[in-house]
Amino acid sequence: MAHPYKEVLLLASGDLRLAANQNCWPAQHAMETQLTAALAKQGYAVRRAHPYDPAKAHGFLDSQRLGIETFRTIDPQQPLIVAESVWQYSHHVLAGLTTHQGPILTVANWSGQWPGLVGMLNLNGCLTKAGVTYSTLWSEDFTDAFFENLQYKFPICLYWFLAYLYLVLQDKWKLLVVSRLNEFQLNVV
Repeated sequence: MAHPYKEVLLLASGDLRLAANQNCWPAQHAMETQLTAALAKQGYAVRRAHPYDPAKAHGFLDSQRLGIETFRTIDPQQPLIVAESVWQYSHHVLAGLTTHQGPILTVANWSGQWPGLVGMLNLNGCLTKAGVTYSTLWSEDFTDAFFENLQYKFPICLYWFLAYLYLVLQDKWKLLVVSRLNEFQLNVV
């Protein structure tokens, strides 16, 4: 059965400092391109929830105000990915994520260039502390077997994200909770 949402919105929380965001933007843009291609192979379109800002020369959410304004324009059921390849300040997106009703996936690339994995883990700690349900995954370039074989054997985190889309949006959220407690991985039929 097709998922009701075949489009996923992508957010990128950044630094408070303009120069840091400008320096890190090429790495973030490259990671978003790789992630978008990997998800397209699975039949999902990715759209940025906030635009690249040519005046600032980066596409990050760089303030809590900008994060809140962005979340005002998002369908509260829309699947979201917060993609990080750089250090980020969680307060840019945390307020919006705490009230979001749709699935949330945090993603980072496994790169030593900028501390994106650390930024994602910081956000995950904030989400956990706030009691927000989310899933997480990371990859070096999103072309490894972990991603290439998603349709046959979902990685746990992406599996739960997609299962959430399928089950919750069909009012079967209790099945997902019970399945999540009893099994780490299911085959999607």
